[in-house]
Amino acid sequence: MDGSGSRHAGGVKEKLAQLLRAELGRDDAEELANTLLFSNYAPCKAADQPHLASMESRACDWDASALSELARTGTISDAQAAAFGGTSSSSSSGEGMAVKLNAAKNDRGPDQRIMVYRDDGRQVRWFRDAAEALAAIKGDGEGWFWMDITEATAEETEQVGKRLQLHPLTVEDIQEGAMGRDKVERMAENHYVLLTYRLLGPLAEEPFAVVLSSHNWAVTFHGEEGGREVGMRMLDRMANEQAGSGLGLNEFLAFAAVDEVTDAMTRVAVEMEGAAARLDSLVMQQPTAASNEYYAEKHKLLQQLGLLRRRLLLLWRLVMDKPEIVRCLQHRELPMAHLLLRDVSDHVKGLCSLCSQVETVLSRAHANLMAQLSLKANRDTHGAGLVSSRWLVLVGLMLPMQLVTLVFGQNIVVPWMYDEESGTFDTLAPWLGIMGCILAVFALGLAAAWHRNYLKV
Repeated sequence: MDGSGSRHAGGVKEKLAQLLRAELGRDDAEELANTLLFSNYAPCKAADQPHLASMESRACDWDASALSELARTGTISDAQAAAFGGTSSSSSSGEGMAVKLNAAKNDRGPDQRIMVYRDDGRQVRWFRDAAEALAAIKGDGEGWFWMDITEATAEETEQVGKRLQLHPLTVEDIQEGAMGRDKVERMAENHYVLLTYRLLGPLAEEPFAVVLSSHNWAVTFHGEEGGREVGMRMLDRMANEQAGSGLGLNEFLAFAAVDEVTDAMTRVAVEMEGAAARLDSLVMQQPTAASNEYYAEKHKLLQQLGLLRRRLLLLWRLVMDKPEIVRCLQHRELPMAHLLLRDVSDHVKGLCSLCSQVETVLSRAHANLMAQLSLKANRDTHGAGLVSSRWLVLVGLMLPMQLVTLVFGQNIVVPWMYDEESGTFDTLAPWLGIMGCILAVFALGLAAAWHRNYLKV
């Protein structure tokens, strides 16, 4: 766009700011005017690529009535937008589109995993395989369409790549799925953008989300777990939010995919935060069970901590590339409204911070649990040592008694034995004397052991 067009666009902004000051009394009229023009734009006819035009070129020839309506209501009518070359998102009301799409969702069969949406008639159809869907698209003729594929096979990926003239590396990236990494790539020669934004599933390894966006079509791929639900939610958002978002259909699809995946991971992170807090409180509880039950309970806690930390590491692996992807969408790759992507960027930053907090809580709980187990093991070992030492003291005291009885037992007359010569019974004095000495030595040994704390607890 030339310099006069830019000056004209700047004049539109000034006129809108004046209307905001006069009719609404807004002190932030210039900033609000900038935001309104950014969200309710009509691409300039003079731009070679309207969807890549700068913000100043999105409102070149708006009349006074359109600016007054924008100042009073925050938006412009569909007729006004269409008159200045608005995108297809303004071609019909969002309410009618929502009714049609919600009715079309009920027509999906149980084995139909491919959805095709046509913008010209706001039609949604479901197919069993990619070949059938591509044939229907070819029969419908020209026009923007969106094809959402769940659990795409290698053959179906090849068919889509051949039909849409995708680069072989793009087909390879789609087939790799979760094995690859998050990325945003612009294929200038083929006129499309590849967005890979992996989704979180139960094991965080299989599911993924891929968005291919061109000027007259868009294709999304989803993994097995959660793919159908994500596609349906994106369809709902297109019906209810796309018309008022100020984004084109391709841009809104990419934004919706990124936002849905980010929200899904945030929900999982919040769930992990609650589980980590619960485990941390359980670790710090005072033990009330016996020794065997205590170790069994702590063993279960240790297993739960290990599983939760494993899930957290898998989530970290997915979150790690997300901020860079959002920055690419904001600054380099797609002409999206920065306000929406800034919200996604805030969510991603919050997700990273939440993961860091959960990791801190789990690390503390793990360290506390290991310290408790180590302290309990040391106490048990110390108790066993005390019992062993007491038994050793008793054995040491009884050993001299055994020697005395072995030495003197055979040289002493057996008590109460009858003597046939004298006709009397032997006296008990020798036996009682020896037993008295033995008991005296034993008592002295116990007293000495107690005095030296050998037997005290």
